[in-house]
Amino acid sequence: MAEIRKGEKIELIGEEKGKRLDVYLSERLYPLFSRNHIQQLIESGYILVSGKESKPSYKLRGGELIEITIPPPPTLEIKPEPIPINVIYEDEFLAVVEKPFGMLTHPVGNKRSGTLVNALLYRFPLSSIGFPLRPGIVHRLDRDTGGLLVVAKTDPAHIKLAKMMREREIDRRYIALVHKEVDFEEKLVDVPLMRVPHRNRIIVKRKGKEARTMLRRLKVFKGFSLLEAKLFTGRTHQIRVHCAYIGHPIVGDPLYAPRHSYPPLMRESIQELGGQALYAHQLSFFHPFKDELLTLRSPLPLSFQKLLKYIETL
Repeated sequence: MAEIRKGEKIELIGEEKGKRLDVYLSERLYPLFSRNHIQQLIESGYILVSGKESKPSYKLRGGELIEITIPPPPTLEIKPEPIPINVIYEDEFLAVVEKPFGMLTHPVGNKRSGTLVNALLYRFPLSSIGFPLRPGIVHRLDRDTGGLLVVAKTDPAHIKLAKMMREREIDRRYIALVHKEVDFEEKLVDVPLMRVPHRNRIIVKRKGKEARTMLRRLKVFKGFSLLEAKLFTGRTHQIRVHCAYIGHPIVGDPLYAPRHSYPPLMRESIQELGGQALYAHQLSFFHPFKDELLTLRSPLPLSFQKLLKYIETL
């Protein structure tokens, strides 16, 4: 996909008969525009089908001329901020960085400062894809999850990395401290997930989107277990929901383990951690422009290690 400039006009021929207009365009224009963005453009009249305004749900008949006018970006200025960020790997195309617990990956709503994007903009240039709120952001971590993220510094790198992510060519692994002692060495959790409308909550639902997580036992404590989680899909809150679904919610998770009470010292350790006990500790992928396999790891933060030491004393 060639670089698309804001304000230009794009013409496509609807080639997939019976497919929804928003689905077809989000697939053709990925990762430049999300399906949600495409729906907004359709509803605002920026996308015409055979010269007429349409709806996101319009089913293609095949052969229609689809005209897309890319509107100018909103006047939202995201300022670079000198926030310390640990960079694990960097070259002219991409970087792998550590996102601290409690930090938003990118600006959301009225939150325009203190995010990872603010810190990255101060450190190095980012791709324009995702502008203005998410430049360079190939994938995200929940605010209260810490760990490794790959970010794109150029548009071609962003497009390739997004394709690799979509085709599951980037191996992402997490460390999770969960409630109760697990009785398995490895377990594949393969249950679909769906977002609850108008709520920041995900549930297991048969009609939801495919979601698969491999859990591997690392260590068992009295009343707790330490797991490694490997993602095969990347749904919102996936590991958190899957762990809760099998009866082992993540320690400190305010959404999916809300009824658990902790001893004072443990509660202090969780507060010091700044989020639930879930950390993205490893990324492995072939560099999109070099014949090189990158396997990047990050040790658990000291606050996470302190929590584990406390658990060992129980």
